[in-house]
Amino acid sequence: MAIRQQQERGAPVLEVRDLTVEIRTKRGTITPVDRLSFTLRGGEVLGLVGESGSGKSVSMMALMGLLPAGAARVTSGTAFLGGTDLLSVSPKRLNSMRGGVVSMVFQDPMSALNPVMRVGDQVMEAVRVHHRGLGRKGLRARAVELLELVGITDAGERMNAYPHEFSGGMRQRVMIAMAAANEPAVIIADEPTTALDVTVQAQILELLQDMKERIGSAIILITHDLGVIAEIADRVMVMYAGGKVEEAAVQPIFDAPRHPYTASLLASMPKLSGAVTTMRTIPGAPPDLLALPQGCRFNPRCPLADGRTECHTRAPELVHLDGGQQSACHFPAEVEKAFSRSSDQIEEGGERA
Repeated sequence: MAIRQQQERGAPVLEVRDLTVEIRTKRGTITPVDRLSFTLRGGEVLGLVGESGSGKSVSMMALMGLLPAGAARVTSGTAFLGGTDLLSVSPKRLNSMRGGVVSMVFQDPMSALNPVMRVGDQVMEAVRVHHRGLGRKGLRARAVELLELVGITDAGERMNAYPHEFSGGMRQRVMIAMAAANEPAVIIADEPTTALDVTVQAQILELLQDMKERIGSAIILITHDLGVIAEIADRVMVMYAGGKVEEAAVQPIFDAPRHPYTASLLASMPKLSGAVTTMRTIPGAPPDLLALPQGCRFNPRCPLADGRTECHTRAPELVHLDGGQQSACHFPAEVEKAFSRSSDQIEEGGERA
């Protein structure tokens, strides 16, 4: 009840501080998530962006207690959800919270769903875990209701289908139904539209928005697509090489990024208007986590770092700027000058209400 009341007030629901994850590899130990901190408020969508290997999915898997045992571990940090630290509770307690208080929509529903189990039984199982008192009739009624809620027609009949009989978009709808089954405080959606065509992608994004409005859940949306961010997110957190480099509301991020990496991502977006020109790309590649550059981790790819000692010798601290924007750059005020971009970029990614 405490968590639901916080959601209704828009108060902080999830507060993560200094989350650090280490993974042992054959070459040595890497830190894919390094002192990550953020706050998620009730009813908002937080977009989490960055290139592959930036730490997006690993950080969320750590919160869910789903890191591979033996190879990966959380070495520091707290993650308070409704007064409970997800990173310090027992595995049994965390297991009881998954699905009920915090749930996850995975990138590939075909892998996440059991291929030899009927869809209806899988949805019913998601409900049963947190509603032991419901009989089979009640479970079935709730499962049908959830499938109808996510837009699956003839839900009563489709309960008997297997995952392979559903399209990719319909399987993702089933995953969202299962994630929303117990009206959790937080839903983590990991690249939920990656394998879908643009039409179905728009439908899934609209569905996530609808779920947020109906049950009041806060959503963390992991994506590499800035167009998706523009369409659905309220705030954006940008990660690079394991750390947060920028955070702000969506409009300031698109209008005036304060970190060169964010500006580079935006500059790489294809424009839908004007003459077709050569696409801009970010030079180089993300750093090897076993051989990180000294100073700022983005300095080998950054146009602001040339000839500047600070960028190559001292890691920048995350600073708070005007308007609630945060940036981990030594020269945040110079980013806008270094990157030429139009103020209507956000509209090209998707119109916001």
